[in-house]
Amino acid sequence: MDLCPLKDNTGDNISDRNCYYCELTAIYWVWKNYKRLYPNLKYVGFCHYRRWFDFGNDADMILHNPDQYFDNDQKIILFNKEGYGVKSIRWCYYSDHLYQDFDMDMDIIHDTDKPFYEFCKEYFNTKNTLFYGKNSFIMSVGNFERYCSFMFGLLFEHDKRFGITPKNYKNHSDKCKQESPYLILDRNDQARFN
Repeated sequence: MDLCPLKDNTGDNISDRNCYYCELTAIYWVWKNYKRLYPNLKYVGFCHYRRWFDFGNDADMILHNPDQYFDNDQKIILFNKEGYGVKSIRWCYYSDHLYQDFDMDMDIIHDTDKPFYEFCKEYFNTKNTLFYGKNSFIMSVGNFERYCSFMFGLLFEHDKRFGITPKNYKNHSDKCKQESPYLILDRNDQARFN
């Protein structure tokens, strides 16, 4: 019995990189293939298989009147914020992953968008900064397109310049790098994407 007819190994896909990118291969698949299957799609959402959204009193409106809830294209629903106490996001990444990956991504952002680089540098180095992780969101198709363009642009440029992080290195390092940009989108979407 096939529980899910949609697979990330059809159409335009990067499923061969799943061992590195985890759920990002599914996000990529939706980004590149949704227009063919759902040409009138207005919103896109993902949640982690072990973590679910709890909409509380807003559940009925979100599910039955999403246009009213998403009253403009900028509204994004993200998973709960997380923090590292007195540590910065950069410090935490350095502690748990290869610091070179982080620095290489910052170099790419510096080379492609210096004002955004300055924002990222301050954000990632500030202590007590909260961020959205878990690759869980609901957003308009417009925001989804902008987010994927940024995220996969950064990821593929990293792969092109430096190669893919070795499979045996703390599995899914590439995926972890892409969770922090959610807060950047949330805090800086006006400056970055308009």
